[in-house]
Amino acid sequence: MIKKGIMLLGTIALIAACSFNQPDVPSWDTSWKLYLPLKNVNLEKIVNDSTLIADTTNGQPIVKFKLEDSTDWVRVNQEDLSIDGVDEDFSAKIGTIHLKDKSEVNSSPLTLNDLLPPEITATDTIPPYPGRVITPDPKEVTYDFYKSAYIKSGSIYLTFHNDLFLTVDSGLTIQLFNNGGDTPVKIADIKFDKPITPFSVVQSNVVDLSNTRISNKFLLKYTIPIQGTDTATVITDEMRNGTIYSVLTIENIEVTEAEAKIPEQSFSKDQQVPLAQDEHKIIKAGIASGTINLDIRNNSNVHTSLHIIIPNIVQNGEPKSIDLDMQPQAQSITPIDLSNCQILNPDAPDQPIDSLAIHVDATVSSNDQIVKISENDGLDIHVTSTSIYFEEIKGILAPIEQEITPETVDNSDMFKNISGKGLNLDDLRLTLEFDNQIDIPINVHLEITGYHEDGGQVDSVNMVIDRTIQASSVSPITQLVFDKNSTTPSIVDLMAILPTKVTFSGKATIEGEGSVRVNDGIRSKFLIESPLSYRLTDSIKFKADMDSIKKDDIGQDARDRIANDLSELSLHLNISNGTPIGAEVKLILAADSTQMGNDDVPDSTKKMVIKANIEGGQVGADGFVQTPTENEVVIKISHEQAQLFELSPIYLQQTVTLLPTGDKKVIIRTNDQIRLDAYIGLKFRVNLK
Repeated sequence: MIKKGIMLLGTIALIAACSFNQPDVPSWDTSWKLYLPLKNVNLEKIVNDSTLIADTTNGQPIVKFKLEDSTDWVRVNQEDLSIDGVDEDFSAKIGTIHLKDKSEVNSSPLTLNDLLPPEITATDTIPPYPGRVITPDPKEVTYDFYKSAYIKSGSIYLTFHNDLFLTVDSGLTIQLFNNGGDTPVKIADIKFDKPITPFSVVQSNVVDLSNTRISNKFLLKYTIPIQGTDTATVITDEMRNGTIYSVLTIENIEVTEAEAKIPEQSFSKDQQVPLAQDEHKIIKAGIASGTINLDIRNNSNVHTSLHIIIPNIVQNGEPKSIDLDMQPQAQSITPIDLSNCQILNPDAPDQPIDSLAIHVDATVSSNDQIVKISENDGLDIHVTSTSIYFEEIKGILAPIEQEITPETVDNSDMFKNISGKGLNLDDLRLTLEFDNQIDIPINVHLEITGYHEDGGQVDSVNMVIDRTIQASSVSPITQLVFDKNSTTPSIVDLMAILPTKVTFSGKATIEGEGSVRVNDGIRSKFLIESPLSYRLTDSIKFKADMDSIKKDDIGQDARDRIANDLSELSLHLNISNGTPIGAEVKLILAADSTQMGNDDVPDSTKKMVIKANIEGGQVGADGFVQTPTENEVVIKISHEQAQLFELSPIYLQQTVTLLPTGDKKVIIRTNDQIRLDAYIGLKFRVNLK
């Protein structure tokens, strides 16, 4: 009880004491934090997601540069597989003309009265008479199958018929004359060295008519020795009516010109129509379209039947051919459609065709009419053609140049928000893969140009590649790999400028021996990729989009306290570098958005620039960052600089610059990042007096 009383009294005393003395109000400090809207820098943002491939280490994607695309197909069109038309004149001449194989004409007869005196033949008994020589009037022989001719070769002979009871003594002579002009022209003296007995037939020697111009009329001048008799001869009427006559035979006549009946006979002509030698050389080809035109003039006076063959042009397994019937002195223009035909070399299937063969077979006849004809008569032939277009060709192709349609790959998002040209991918490789449907080697000239546009300035690197692509039968796909040593400039040089676009252009030249079809094509697929290792030979900047601290982010009460009660203001920047690359972090805060592009601070009450460096993270044995490097940077802000935070809005932009690695190569995962955390620390003095 005593203790309780003492405590109560003490309490009353304390209350009394407080009631009677003025209280002293204390003051204290309070802290606020204003977090800044910063963004972490993730390395997958430096290289656009579309360039990443799915290589992983411990399940984590690894940054590997990969850019791929393909050009359009460059296809062989109909115009490429064509040859120019031909234009050739030639003649097919009749040449040596064959007349009737054999023709016999009887001379007019000599009767008994022509050979013996009338006083001897007046009775039925002819008395003995001495031998005598008779030279009767010449006898004419006329052939009806020609009028005149120049004999190239041929012969004539005489068959003497003695149908009388008289004996013609040895020495019978018959002078043979051609009688087509004003004066008969002797051809030969035909002699019989032996007596010709009654009722017998004797043939003379053959007379060669070669190189002789003759008409169809001949004269026979007889010198007939009649053998005498010592006895009388009783004759009958039949004996009295007997005659002596000759049969003149002309045979195997070939002429160079004539006015004659021309029996049916043939001549032929083989002509080569040259193809242009500077164009495709065809071994075998399928023709899509084209026309050969035959303009034929029959410049003879005989009816002519033609069978024309073009052995190089084949349709349905047979050479292309036409048949024509032409009247004398007629003209014919005949088109030959080559569509769906083949052109080939039947005599040498593996050799190129240098010309088109034209074979002409002609059969002529005058239809039993006498006409004028010469060995130079025949056909005048004019061969022309349109351009010939092929569906496919096997042969030796003249150069076909095809432009590779320019392709542009837009890389503007690939290196978004990055400036600088220091990314050095030493082991970068360009792989070109050509799909080739053409069975001919192709020379490819390819130009790959990278362009980097920055603030209106354009930098470019042009890479030139000249290679031969294998024929499709050897390899339908040809792959070429280019590294830093393959060309100058190299693919490493090209990508080092961080191109915002890459163009692919060039040409493909198809040339050489092989096969090609219309719509066969070639295209290139390209792949630019790097392995894991990188070097930075220059800094690369990642600039975040501009942000701002708005009026509502710092209330009016806080602004008043910054102006009146601020005791301390500091900026805290916490950096965690999980990349293997050292970095510089920069923050710019400014009241004017136009002041964000540089580090100048013309008025510290309206702009602040804060910079901090941090080393790369700790790299393990596998080359990847295992432990990030941590760094906290605290910057005291003066009362003068603090005036910036009384304004609204306050613009903010961060830049992270990856620093050069020198000769050191680094390996990056996609989730490697630089983490940024920043806030403004404010301390105010709270005083309630």
